[in-house]
Amino acid sequence: MPRTTRRRALLAAGAAGFTTLSGCGFLSGRRCPTRDDPQWTIDGRYWSPPILHERKILAAEHYTGTSDGILSRIICADQYDGQEQWVYTVEGSGAGIPLVHDDTVYVGTGTDHVYAFDFETGHRKWDYDAGGVEQYGGGAWGQPTLIDDSVFVGISHSEHFSSNSTDSSAYTYRAVALNANDGTERWANRVEGMPFAGLARLGKSVVAGTETGHVYRVDATTGESLWTASVAGEIRTTPIVGDGLVYVATLDGAVVSLDAESAEEGWQFDAPGNIVDFADSGGSLVIGDRTGSVAAVSKSNGTERWQYTAEVAVAAVDVTPDAVWVLDQRGTVHRLDAATGESIHRYYVADNHYKDQCGWSPRSNLGSGIVADENNIYVTDPWVGRVSSRIE
Repeated sequence: MPRTTRRRALLAAGAAGFTTLSGCGFLSGRRCPTRDDPQWTIDGRYWSPPILHERKILAAEHYTGTSDGILSRIICADQYDGQEQWVYTVEGSGAGIPLVHDDTVYVGTGTDHVYAFDFETGHRKWDYDAGGVEQYGGGAWGQPTLIDDSVFVGISHSEHFSSNSTDSSAYTYRAVALNANDGTERWANRVEGMPFAGLARLGKSVVAGTETGHVYRVDATTGESLWTASVAGEIRTTPIVGDGLVYVATLDGAVVSLDAESAEEGWQFDAPGNIVDFADSGGSLVIGDRTGSVAAVSKSNGTERWQYTAEVAVAAVDVTPDAVWVLDQRGTVHRLDAATGESIHRYYVADNHYKDQCGWSPRSNLGSGIVADENNIYVTDPWVGRVSSRIE
């Protein structure tokens, strides 16, 4: 079993104050949602958020976890029947969130490597090694970003095996550009704080956020710094960019807008709890937090358009043209009207592991990702699975 990382410990601490009413078949005074059995599952531990691409689903096991001796899979499976197309095994850590572009899969690992695989066969095309030897505290967990023929990743590493993961001085934190064809390093910029999340593309530049609240915009070709900003709180989600603005969410519960050219701070929205995920929904940002709050806020001025309560901590959110999808830490899926936030349907997909038989214990932080298409949703948690999105 992988060692609990600092990220998991922080999220677990954020859930410590939750109390749920017990009683068989009831959740907070109401009956449990209908259970919808997954159509297929792939078992494992701590899967990364899933990625869909050309009828395939990709995910990585032991997301954010490192430990001697663990073996973790990067899988590519048929999204309709769950049949594994190929599997690559990583030793000593888990892997991050994959990116697929054309015929190549790019993904980082907790051992400070970045791999490129053939999308169809899983053949490894190249392997970039950042040179770290640390047992814990490093890695390239965020989803890579591609601009032209360069891949951009945030990487943390240490040259000492027993480095203390809470001692930032023992680690090197960088935003790195790699040749997408062979993995050679084109440039690397030091940043302050771990760049846990993926970098965002902004024209011919990339934007990185770090756990110390620093935000960097860097020229994609040269690596030249265009600006640096800072916000209060740790950044653990990939920034969202658009309409001349950069949006960053912090673990402290704030979403902040920055001018894309000057980095001048604009509006700030304060969520009730630690933000775990946010998504772009056209003119709104959809924000999910540890209190169970899901809110849509205007991208132009940060005003709240609607708010929904999932009752327990949010694990992940996704957006389709007419709906917002929420996975909570009980394993319940909530389908909301994208315009109003009203609940359309909810059902739980988790096995019954909690005392009231309504899914997982919210304190376990088992849910990690949700992605929806026209007919189905795909969830990652203790397994990767496909679930019908039908309305009953």
